[in-house]
This record gives sequence, C-alpha cells and structure tokens, in this order.
Amino acid sequence: MAGPGARKLISQNGDWFVLAVDMTALPTLSVNLEQLPDDARGYAVIEVREEADIQPLKKVSSQPALPGKPSIWAACEFGSMRALRQYFPA
Repeated sequence: MAGPGARKLISQNGDWFVLAVDMTALPTLSVNLEQLPDDARGYAVIEVREEADIQPLKKVSSQPALPGKPSIWAACEFGSMRALRQYFPA
C-alpha cells in the first residue's frame, strides 16, 4: 500500500489563486495558504459536511471576480472534482 505520494503545491505563476478542497485536505490547504505571498488574491473553497466543521484559516476571505490568469489547485473526492471541472478552464 502507498500513500497519496509527493505533496503537490499550487503554482505561484497565476495572477490570482483558487484552492478547492474537502475536509481531508485541510492540512495541505493550510500549507498552500502559508506558501502564498502576503498580497495574494483569490478564493479558498472548502467543502464541509456540517457548520460545526468550519475552521478559521489564515488568508481566507471573500473576494469579487478577479482579472488575469488564475492558478487553480484542488484536492477532493472524484465526484466533487468532476463537478468543479465545469468551472475551471482546461
């Protein structure tokens, strides 16, 4: 048996960032958020099952639509990933 493999962090090459995860990826999301520059703009979308599962994370706030090229990173179950694909360019 093997684990998930090497950690893959979000590319720093975008003008803004989108990070989409389920609760199993919260530790990796936190690492990604800490790696972003202080002036980074974008969205972190976290799928939770219950309101009690919501946790405060550094650098997460609401933002309007942003111009430029996004850098997108997601970690979630296949069904959620399939649903997200309709929103992200190939």
